Amino acid sequence: MKCQKKTINLLEIISSLSSSIPFPVNERSICFHPVDDSDPSLYRPSETQIDILLNQAICSGWLTRHKRPFRFMKSTKKRFVILVDRMLYSFKSETTNSCRGYFEITKDTDAYLKDRPGYCIEIRKGVSDIWLLEVPDVESLKIWLRSIKRVIAWLRANNQGMITRCRLEKEGMTEEEGYARLSMVKKTRPKESCLSLAFDTLHRPIISLPPQLPPPKTSPPPIPSS
Repeated sequence: MKCQKKTINLLEIISSLSSSIPFPVNERSICFHPVDDSDPSLYRPSETQIDILLNQAICSGWLTRHKRPFRFMKSTKKRFVILVDRMLYSFKSETTNSCRGYFEITKDTDAYLKDRPGYCIEIRKGVSDIWLLEVPDVESLKIWLRSIKRVIAWLRANNQGMITRCRLEKEGMTEEEGYARLSMVKKTRPKESCLSLAFDTLHRPIISLPPQLPPPKTSPPPIPSS
């Protein structure tokens, strides 16, 4: 009986110790939530899954990102850049999920062609927040610069909702495109008014006047003197 009691006590001690020792347990409950691609918050810096970003990308490709001269680091780096909604993301490769940098475009952002060798776009927000992106050719320059400028114009117009490539193609335009369209309208308006005036003159109905009395044949009587 004593031996049996000792065995039971030992088992109790071992079980109590095993329950108190913090063994590493690799158990995680995995939950799959449906992804709403139209939610702009999905593309904020906290969510940098590259496959999700590429699904809604306005444009993407390999660009050379230039650092400002006074920074003590390598001046140029090849990066896979994605423009999605109002965010610019920089990745080291097309498959990694580690974002190397991001830039949020706002209504205070400006983008223009940089006066330097190559096809370089400067994206500036304030004094210190600056990205310099060099594109490989002229066609890429047109696509990237137009897309970024349309995003800026979209935000300055206080449009709501997520910014997609389809929306920018249908509804968006850069400020330069808007000014060009306005000037074209002003140029065509005088011609349209002249044409409409000529059309109205040609097709105006002829108004027939009533018959007039013949002129008098005799002179009027003299005015009596007072």
